Amino acid sequence: KYEVVDVLSKGKNTVLVTGVTTLVDGNKVCYNEQSLFIRKTGGFGNSQPVNRPKSLSLKAKKPDSRVPDYVIDTPTRKETAALYRLNGDRNPLHIDPDFAAMAGFDQPILHGLAFFGYAARAIVNAVCNGDPSKVKKMKVRFSSHVFPGETLRTKVWNTGNNGQLAFETEVVERGKVVITGGVVEVQALKPRL
Repeated sequence: KYEVVDVLSKGKNTVLVTGVTTLVDGNKVCYNEQSLFIRKTGGFGNSQPVNRPKSLSLKAKKPDSRVPDYVIDTPTRKETAALYRLNGDRNPLHIDPDFAAMAGFDQPILHGLAFFGYAARAIVNAVCNGDPSKVKKMKVRFSSHVFPGETLRTKVWNTGNNGQLAFETEVVERGKVVITGGVVEVQALKPRL
């Protein structure tokens, strides 16, 4: 089930919030929400978000002065974007060098959901002993692009707040943060030895 959750004017731009509920045999198994930033379409006045259910709100701030509790490096492969197309996302930005150049990139970029998946897997393996069923919720903000073949470094901080972890992911080769404001809520934290 797909729905438009909110439409917000952010100055000259618009934020469109959509939600998708996944049902299996009539039972809700997952809810995904995404915010799309659409340039040069705002100015219509609605700048306050609607009230969201508390279950959707995740807020955790990474500690400014503390080293991460976990640091996980994960290499991607040059063919990752081509393989990821098998999920049905045929956007030429991820495969065609000429199209990527028109968008201002030196080469095709990796799908955002692909490198989100790399970060999620790194956290699940490091914090949840490889058990994805321990993850209750995740929230991220994509802040930059990833080129296939780059190494992703995911840094994770235990916030001490009901199993909520703050995280960010950067590209090692360029020192560029590509996921900011990451939050994951887990059922039980793996003890640090």
